[in-house]
Amino acid sequence: MADPSGTRVEHGAAPSFPASFINSIIGRPLKIDEGPCGLAVRLNEQVIVADLTTETRWPDLRRLILAHGLRSCWSTPISSAAGKILGTFGVYYREPKTPTSLHQSLLEQFKHIARIAIERRLSEEALSKVRSELAHVARAQSLGVLTASIAHEVNQPLTAVVNNANACLGLLPDSAPHLQEVRNALAEIVEDADRASTVIARVRKLVSKAPYARTPLKLGDVVADVLVLARHEFAARHVTILTELAEDVPPVTADRVQLQQVLLNLVVNGMDAMNATEESKRALIIQGHPEIRDGERVAVLTVRDAGSGIKLDEMDRLFEAFYTTKPQGMGMGLAISRSIIEAHGGRLWAEPNQGPGATFLFSLPAAVNVTS
Repeated sequence: MADPSGTRVEHGAAPSFPASFINSIIGRPLKIDEGPCGLAVRLNEQVIVADLTTETRWPDLRRLILAHGLRSCWSTPISSAAGKILGTFGVYYREPKTPTSLHQSLLEQFKHIARIAIERRLSEEALSKVRSELAHVARAQSLGVLTASIAHEVNQPLTAVVNNANACLGLLPDSAPHLQEVRNALAEIVEDADRASTVIARVRKLVSKAPYARTPLKLGDVVADVLVLARHEFAARHVTILTELAEDVPPVTADRVQLQQVLLNLVVNGMDAMNATEESKRALIIQGHPEIRDGERVAVLTVRDAGSGIKLDEMDRLFEAFYTTKPQGMGMGLAISRSIIEAHGGRLWAEPNQGPGATFLFSLPAAVNVTS
């Protein structure tokens, strides 16, 4: 069998082969210089090796095959109905042998049956994956409804806290200086409750289906919003936050809630990437600066973590729907974030750091006729 990438050998079925031989070839590259199967896959044509003792190609694999008492090998590629290589049907003999016309007829039948079996298994796996992904989406939708419900329930007692604290402040006589500490405590209660209400309002707006409104806004304000929303998470995960926004970052025309969603996702991803990082080195840096791209002024915001980093071959796949590197991840956050940024005429991408971690960046066109 070819693995999902089509580049390495996986075990399919070989009931009469020695286990030691099977285990020794699993994971080998499917390349022309790696043996008959690799050659058959790469050329998409049958490869017949009638006598391995006279074969000069693939010396390492040839010695391995001969060591198991096998002398000849016939490798027939198995292709899907769409033409994709699925693997090979290999026949080995303990003596030199060349296929007859009857052998070739049987090989064609076996190849056809194998293709049907493999495609059925792949279809079942794909269906199972889709079902799992739909279950994730359903849970995410339920979570959104639950979050909105919790926000509504929490907002009511917070309102009562503010009203009662303000009532207490009104009842305290001005001529009682010894009660100043009580006044200060009540004022702090009002301030904290107001701040909590603001957070709840932002959470409710994030999960609501209210129409989006694009207005000129400063990215610094969006950063401030997200830092308030994630403040508790920063503390719980022992993450240090550094913000470096240049004064000349131009305002952009965008929906504030959608940009909050994008930045919050990048910030949470950055924290997740540092779960295994030593606490003293967990730093998330949010930077903003202006740039000129294709002759136009843009605002660029970056989120840099000190986590485990990203493999180069994963950079683009990170933004595919349902692709995730997290065991419990859904693989939707970055795909949705990219679609939001692109809908605003911008770009979202990732870059590896020179040191540990990775950096996620998005750029947005500067707002027209608006000064920062």
